[in-house]
Amino acid sequence: MVTPLKYYTAFKTDWGFCGCVFSKNTMHRFFLSYPNKPLLQQAIAEAFGELAFTIDGQIDLQKGVTAYFSDQPVGLNISLNNNKLLFDGVVLDISGETVFAQQVIKTLATISIGDTIAYGQLAEKAGFSGSARAVGSVMRRNQFPLLIPCHRVVPAETKTVGKYSAMGGTSFKEKLLAHEAIIAMHLPRCL
Repeated sequence: MVTPLKYYTAFKTDWGFCGCVFSKNTMHRFFLSYPNKPLLQQAIAEAFGELAFTIDGQIDLQKGVTAYFSDQPVGLNISLNNNKLLFDGVVLDISGETVFAQQVIKTLATISIGDTIAYGQLAEKAGFSGSARAVGSVMRRNQFPLLIPCHRVVPAETKTVGKYSAMGGTSFKEKLLAHEAIIAMHLPRCL
């Protein structure tokens, strides 16, 4: 049965297929870089059931993410307005998260492109000193990889970038961080 209130869109980038599930001015989940469209559609169906597809859903998101993964040096426009996390004016639905998780996510959104932060540092910055492991759990459950930049959170005092639960795993996280280092050299400070 098709759910009438939520829709999905899928689009190709230079790094694979991305998609999102949304309703009106709210995004419910972002799917990052699947190797092909059928795998992306399968992941969306497993998470949300059968949804209607729209080709022109979230055009600004499609343009921004496609440009991010191309050779154009662009950042992604994440902001906090009236305590709501927004991507290009669209609310990212984090309402199902705990107060702790919401605060960590909102704090993470302030970490600029090209920068990283350790799990413990993020916990402290969010007001929860000593909660590095809990921050790791929040990152693992991130419903908006790339948009909520969990790839910028790394272990303290290690030579690795840490794990990454989105498609592509740790090697994809390394690739994202290297890509953002290049973008950061060409942009004024942005998120």
